[in-house]
Amino acid sequence: QFARACEVRLGGALAATGKYTSYGEQVRNGWTLWAERLNEQGGLNLPSGRCTIAMPLDLRDDQSSAALSSEILEAMLNVSSAEYAGLDFVLGPASSGITLGNSIVAERHQRILFSTGASETLYNRGNEYIFSSLTPGNKYMSSGLELLRSRGAETVVFAHEAKSFSASVCRGANATAFSLGMRVAGYYEYEPGKTNFADLVYQIKALDADVYVGCGHLNDVTYLIGNANVLNVNPSALLVTHASDQRIIQNVGIQNSHGLLSPTQWDKSLDVQDDDGFFGGAEDFFGMYQARFGAPPAYQAAYSAAMGYSLQKAIESAGSLDTEAVKAALWNLSLKSFYGLLEYSAPGDASGLVGTQPRRPMVTTQILNGSVGVVAPAEAATADLEYPLPTWAEKALLLYPCPQGTVEDGFAADGSIQCSACDAGMYRDRFLLSCSPCPPGSFADSPGTATCQKCPPTTRSASPSASRSCAQCPAGTLCPSGTSEPLPCPLGHFCLAGRELPTPCMNGTRRSEEGGSSPDDCVLCAPGSYNAQVGRSVCSQCPEGWFTAAAGQLECSMCPRGSFAGNTGSSACTACDDAGPLGSTTENIASSDLSDCRCPDGAYLPVAGESCRPCPEGMSCTFGSNEEGVGELGEAWPVARPGFMTRTTAPLLVFKCLLEEHCPGGECQDGECRVQTCAPYRDPAAVACGRCAEGAYQSGQQCHPCKDGVDALPLVFATLLVLGALSAVTLAVNRDMIHQTRWAVGMMVSLTCMFAAIQTTTIYLSLNMSWSEPLASLMKGLTLLTFDLSHLK
Repeated sequence: QFARACEVRLGGALAATGKYTSYGEQVRNGWTLWAERLNEQGGLNLPSGRCTIAMPLDLRDDQSSAALSSEILEAMLNVSSAEYAGLDFVLGPASSGITLGNSIVAERHQRILFSTGASETLYNRGNEYIFSSLTPGNKYMSSGLELLRSRGAETVVFAHEAKSFSASVCRGANATAFSLGMRVAGYYEYEPGKTNFADLVYQIKALDADVYVGCGHLNDVTYLIGNANVLNVNPSALLVTHASDQRIIQNVGIQNSHGLLSPTQWDKSLDVQDDDGFFGGAEDFFGMYQARFGAPPAYQAAYSAAMGYSLQKAIESAGSLDTEAVKAALWNLSLKSFYGLLEYSAPGDASGLVGTQPRRPMVTTQILNGSVGVVAPAEAATADLEYPLPTWAEKALLLYPCPQGTVEDGFAADGSIQCSACDAGMYRDRFLLSCSPCPPGSFADSPGTATCQKCPPTTRSASPSASRSCAQCPAGTLCPSGTSEPLPCPLGHFCLAGRELPTPCMNGTRRSEEGGSSPDDCVLCAPGSYNAQVGRSVCSQCPEGWFTAAAGQLECSMCPRGSFAGNTGSSACTACDDAGPLGSTTENIASSDLSDCRCPDGAYLPVAGESCRPCPEGMSCTFGSNEEGVGELGEAWPVARPGFMTRTTAPLLVFKCLLEEHCPGGECQDGECRVQTCAPYRDPAAVACGRCAEGAYQSGQQCHPCKDGVDALPLVFATLLVLGALSAVTLAVNRDMIHQTRWAVGMMVSLTCMFAAIQTTTIYLSLNMSWSEPLASLMKGLTLLTFDLSHLK
């Protein structure tokens, strides 16, 4: 036994729950294994005596939260806090992102923090109180890319999670690829927590690069492989982080993980040894860890134990626990270990990083048939690189120790692997390492199933469950093949139990909700609506001018003449007699407005009238004639027929004309009606258009416009002739009849009778007759004796 002179207190904030639980467990176990072994060997050997590590380590759960982690560490280091822990050295949290906040707290309290983060942003800030045995993230992919380039890889594509560590790894790999002369075909960043990489994988597929480099975490790799398999993306190499141990094999299976390349800080196959045999070699540490914790160590446990080993040697070299002395000893350390050479960069290092191992080479592993081997660097290689990778289809030919439908179940007496059949309701295909419940919508009715059968149409199985059979889907639902949850029957249909397809509702009906289960769920279209198609969720409204009087109609009917429907969705038409003038009707069928109701042909609507009246005698009334619209464009109103006339001041007062040609009648054309029904140049103010208008003269039965000038000579001659004749007659009449001879008296009587006869003869010119020459000219000449001088013009 050694006398104990002091006790070293180690601790900090480290995830025991949350996202980084597994990571935190490896870190805790690595430090614990080192501390327990050191204490077993008597502790630290100092000039003042032996110094042991206080156990258990004071590690408090930060729940994988950066804010909580910094808060916990601040309280542990603050002497004024109730949570003060009096730590001599700080153990860092899981992940680079959380470590950054803790390193700031430790620096402020001048305590050395041993970091688990690989992002170079932790080490390029000039913080002298942070140390890590990790190779910085920008060197992670170096040995893997160098090996692939030597095997002929020429193009590469990068994708990383939007976090500091992941970004550091891919940026460094990008620089390495450029230095090796590789062509970078694409560079992508994706949000943290992404679970569906189909969009990203689809883009990468189009680039057809030789190498895909993924910088993320274990879940990212799991989802990425699944999407790449489904989309049949087959790069020649997949180089990803966090795929160097059995966890990824358990997640995606032996076949899908085959050929994955991954950088790692450490592997049990490395040919390295401690200077003093504290742990021995890498294989020795692997065995010690597995014996203590019952599971193989991940590299996080190895580098945590290596940092403990570094602290042990630095304290013994400094001869005390003084922070500044230990810090200087760590910078000067050059220590061979089970983890490899441990050398920490001091301020002023050419790398620009402080407290890490910028020149330490990373190990690259490859998974081959479920086993992890080192392929780079060459001096550490335990396996040959497989490049290019087989396709996903080719990987499917790789053999699992047991046939599909069975799983490993220990060893038989002869040492061979024993296989057991999966129970009914379970299955195992070539992508699984254990039996699994049938996926939703499928079943396995017998043991030893490799692939579950899809539930047949009209049946389902709930999820997740070890289904041995499928249940009948209820009415009102649909269950295609492979259904886990019934789908509601679609709109416009009903679904009978046991039917594979929905039945459409008949035309004239509708179904406006999902889940119809019988024909009775289809509702008849209401009056005023119709449906000409099957499988409809709504009925259409009848348009204006149309109607349906009964429910369940396939089409609408047009409103008959004499009625109208002014709204959509009408179940009846309104009669013109009910809403408009009595006796009114419509010109066409399917009328849609009250204004379409008008008086029919042969009738008109008087001013302020409530019913149509027969058209006045001698007038013509077309459809829609309206007394109120007389003289207005666009309106129909009563007009005189040929041989009749009306006046503007009294358009319905009708006069019958002596001659039809004097009164041609009114007319309506292009929406314009003419009231003035006299022939050209006849006076409309004269009854029956009986005289010529002012400025016109009558010739026969027609009026003509007067010319500008008149020849006065015929008029003077005619006047003198008439006056002379009248004078002669007067003298003759007034002479003493006693003194007149019988001959003279007879002559005068004869002339008088002839003159009267000629005047009577000219009356025939007013008749609507055609006179032939020379009789026509003679008749015109005789008009002088009636004092008609128009023919002298």
